[in-house]
Amino acid sequence: MVQEATGVIRQLVPEEEQIVHGEPQLPSRPSSPLVDIETPEKRVVPMPVSPRPPLPAAEQVAAQQAYQSIYGGPV
Repeated sequence: MVQEATGVIRQLVPEEEQIVHGEPQLPSRPSSPLVDIETPEKRVVPMPVSPRPPLPAAEQVAAQQAYQSIYGGPV
């Protein structure tokens, strides 16, 4: 639901009392401090390279293309 803004727009402050529809709204609990997390270890050795499987022979590729062009489906 969209409502038109009336009055002055101002930034809300977390520790400050807010008034909503005439009722004071106090923060339910104090905001928690940020927790320090340890930084992950930096990688010094590159990732190992896994070998790729060899490409199919030209005859196999031609046979597969011929099959797909004749029957229209994947092999």
